[in-house]
Amino acid sequence: MAILLLALVAVTMMIVSPGGGQHLSTLFITLLLALPALLTLYLLSGFKRMILENAHLANRLKELRARHGFTQAALAEAVGVTRKTINTVENNVFTPSATLALKLATALQVSVEEAFYLKEQP
Repeated sequence: MAILLLALVAVTMMIVSPGGGQHLSTLFITLLLALPALLTLYLLSGFKRMILENAHLANRLKELRARHGFTQAALAEAVGVTRKTINTVENNVFTPSATLALKLATALQVSVEEAFYLKEQP
């Protein structure tokens, strides 16, 4: 937020002509008008951080696997892992690596975002 405020001051200083009695009052008014926008940006960044801190990786593997007629064993074989690995990923016991997530999405013919998503923890 401090960086945004400094950038705003710098831009204001470039716009306002040097000298004259209105220099400081114009700067003050500009900062005062920009404050709500800066505060909103700051609060939204904190809200996003709060959501991400309380989120875990969830998936739609079971639904996608059923749609393609795969058993856990068949999907496991297609991506080179054990059936137990598929089971633990489906049940959110194990978070897959990026490589495994990509392999699973490819085998199920969907994007990674369709197979996996962030879900807020209760």
